[in-house]
Amino acid sequence: MYYTNKDIIRYEGGAFTEVCDKVIMEDEIEVLCGQDLLGRYPCTDKERDLLALGLAYSHGYQVDAETPAQVAGKRVQLPELALRSNIGVIIQSDLSYEAELLLENMQQLRDMPGLFTETGGTHNGALIYRGELKIWSEDISRHCMVDKLIGAALRNNWAFSELAILLSCRVSDSIIKKLIVAGMPIVVSMSAVTDKAIEMASTQGVTLAGFARGKRMNIYTGKRIGKGEERD
Repeated sequence: MYYTNKDIIRYEGGAFTEVCDKVIMEDEIEVLCGQDLLGRYPCTDKERDLLALGLAYSHGYQVDAETPAQVAGKRVQLPELALRSNIGVIIQSDLSYEAELLLENMQQLRDMPGLFTETGGTHNGALIYRGELKIWSEDISRHCMVDKLIGAALRNNWAFSELAILLSCRVSDSIIKKLIVAGMPIVVSMSAVTDKAIEMASTQGVTLAGFARGKRMNIYTGKRIGKGEERD
């Protein structure tokens, strides 16, 4: 169970009513890589192994599909890992998607049953691989949600250059940096993006879009949305 029931007083339509409400439960994770503590983070108590793998990868460590992640309560232990040498390079990828397909997949993400439907307390995200929405995840922390998706891609041995990521959360510089380190070429959010995220995405070769809702989106950087064609 990832939520709890709380007796509350709801005000609606000029009236106060005693009701039982579902409230998301906040847990914590501690991730170690060898003897190095990568951090302690508030999170939802699910997919802790994927979260740890994604966190280590976004820190630049050499993580792959075979990397073990030992979960013991609130702690996840990874082995001692070396750092990758290709961190921070400009992303090179021929991946492109039509805007309509991305919007259809975004609506599919919005319609997913989960903790947000139950509690309204999570951020959601999904990966598109070879034209299909393959993996989705959720967490109270947008950073942990993104790390889980990175971890899922690693477990499935998918090339990051072939992935588009869909997000429900605001894309700030810290989120886009995590995705740049992972090497994802297309980032689409149903929420806002910040100016620093746009600057980083533009510099590092990431196609970044926001406010992807219904039949519209704002494309801030890159030329991979449309049909991959040059736009005036």
